[in-house]
Amino acid sequence: MGFGISAPGLIPHTMFGDVADAGQIQFKKRIEGQMSGFSNFVSQIAQALGLSFVMVILGFAGFIEQNLALPPLVSQPDSALMAIRLIMALAPLILLGLGSLISLFYHIDANEQQKIKEQIAFQDAEALSAESLS
Repeated sequence: MGFGISAPGLIPHTMFGDVADAGQIQFKKRIEGQMSGFSNFVSQIAQALGLSFVMVILGFAGFIEQNLALPPLVSQPDSALMAIRLIMALAPLILLGLGSLISLFYHIDANEQQKIKEQIAFQDAEALSAESLS
């Protein structure tokens, strides 16, 4: 389970530095704070929608909530158990597959990173020379 969870948790954070450097070239300034804030915002929205969707599915499947005033529930309907099994099996498979497809379009490799570093150094040199002329 650790291998399955580590990739979606680690890869976006590993890619963030490369994306921030590419953003510096695109926008001519460092905006990683804004990028990080937007990334966290999108993550929160995705988590809220994902959890809401799962709760709706479980509701339609007949999941019985525990009433704390009553004795503990000992089982759930078969439809709710099947929904839980399908969610736990198919959702990660589908979402990780979708993420893998999207990552195919991530084109920042070691050579591209070197080019980005050179462009950043060039932009910094231009900015420094512009400041010294003023």
